[in-house]
Amino acid sequence: ILTKNPPREGFKTEMTSGFGTFRTYLDRVNHGGRIGRFAYHMSGTYESSVGFRDNAKVNQKDCNAKLQYDLTQGNTITVNSGFFRSLLGAAGTLSAPDTDDKQRTYKNFVDAWWDFRPDNMFGVKVKIYNMYDRLEFMENSAGSAWDIANTKNIHTTTVHGCDFQFDKQFVDFYRFLRGF
Repeated sequence: ILTKNPPREGFKTEMTSGFGTFRTYLDRVNHGGRIGRFAYHMSGTYESSVGFRDNAKVNQKDCNAKLQYDLTQGNTITVNSGFFRSLLGAAGTLSAPDTDDKQRTYKNFVDAWWDFRPDNMFGVKVKIYNMYDRLEFMENSAGSAWDIANTKNIHTTTVHGCDFQFDKQFVDFYRFLRGF
């Protein structure tokens, strides 16, 4: 999940809305601003459709926020967070349709980093992060001999981490980067 950067100055808002066949709807809003040393950007998306096949329904939501504070020029602290939710119909193949299985996804993240560039030749970045990803697959009826009715398979991944990055520019086109 990548969030946009705040505008370099002032405020900016974008809103879009669309619709299509099979009751498909897509709505997006982005808003960001800068007030002195503080900057922010927020975004949200909603998408839904009944799909062009049985059990091809889509319903998903996405929301992100990024906050930045410039301590000094080239010395920035950033906090970034967001979530994604979706519920999808798992329609199966055309030759073996599955009219009642579902797939649900949950994703959350938060990270914070410090980016320090005392000059154009040297930089340090430290980032800490936490990500959560959960995928559920619900088998609602036994469509074949290998299926078991009313089961839910869940896969969850949680990641916590810290990154350190150092870079040094030697000439205009060559920058040495080292991280762990």
